Amino acid sequence: TFGPVNPAAERRQFGPMEEAKNETASQDLRETGAVKEERELVELLFRHAREEGALLERYQRFAAEASSAETRYLVNLILDDERRHHGVLGEMANGIELAMALSPDPAVPIVTINQHDAVLMSETKELLAAEKRDRAELRRIRKRFQDYADKTLGSLLIDLMLADTDKHVRILTFVVEHNAR
Repeated sequence: TFGPVNPAAERRQFGPMEEAKNETASQDLRETGAVKEERELVELLFRHAREEGALLERYQRFAAEASSAETRYLVNLILDDERRHHGVLGEMANGIELAMALSPDPAVPIVTINQHDAVLMSETKELLAAEKRDRAELRRIRKRFQDYADKTLGSLLIDLMLADTDKHVRILTFVVEHNAR
């Protein structure tokens, strides 16, 4: 089966029940007098989540029906990302609803600044340095895979890891910048 990467992702999937909640939330936003831009943004997130849901189904079928092992492997990597994207969309909509006092437990917290947490800053900076070292090492490994590009998935997988590492650097940089304000 092609289940979620982690159990927390299970709660983030948009099924028929969540779709009904999404419609109710959109109606609630209208009734609470939420500004037009907020309502439109929540509706946009829900619409995109529905489209992502259809895409997830296509990827699941593709992964199940692909004749080659490498295609199934790579499509499952995409599926993991798409599931996470699908969940994040719902969490973002949930965060906007919270701002309008409609959701008791936001999955995406509101950004707080001026925390000046020394332990957080120290750990974040150490992790940021580690990610940058990891990126340099992955680039060295990538060069070694050039001779095997037609024989293995190594080059592609290292490129994907580099993209993830860049994402990690961006996240940690965000934490440093927002904690330093």
